Amino acid sequence: MKEIAEAGKTALYQVHKRDFLIALFAAPIFTAILFFWVFLIPVVAVLFGGIPWVLLGGPALWTTLRYKGPGPMLIVSGFMANALGTPLLLAVYVLIVGSKGFLLREMADLLYIPLFGAVFSAIWGAVFWWMFHSMAKARAVQNLK
Repeated sequence: MKEIAEAGKTALYQVHKRDFLIALFAAPIFTAILFFWVFLIPVVAVLFGGIPWVLLGGPALWTTLRYKGPGPMLIVSGFMANALGTPLLLAVYVLIVGSKGFLLREMADLLYIPLFGAVFSAIWGAVFWWMFHSMAKARAVQNLK
């Protein structure tokens, strides 16, 4: 650790890939199963936000884990990746698929998706943090035995 600090580099947290992938894919599904009784809103959120969660939130969560370790910053990084990245993806989609003259109208019609997804990305980030932290703690206890 001292050699890393002297070289001016940040020590990286060791992320277990299996735990990361389980928590990444299970967080939205666990939330949907736990709260499906709320008018099926979390289930629809998985359908709308599952792909942006994995494509945008996954790399953001991985990077945050490597540099900060499992902590509350995971919630912020997952939220920010989805809150900022999803509108950009939708804008590119509308530019590619949208009809001429209706680009702003189509983007306004699709605006509810990132707004809806931003709330769930924060919830999924918290569940991801809890799941990853629990698995890392169990792995540490198991290694001590």
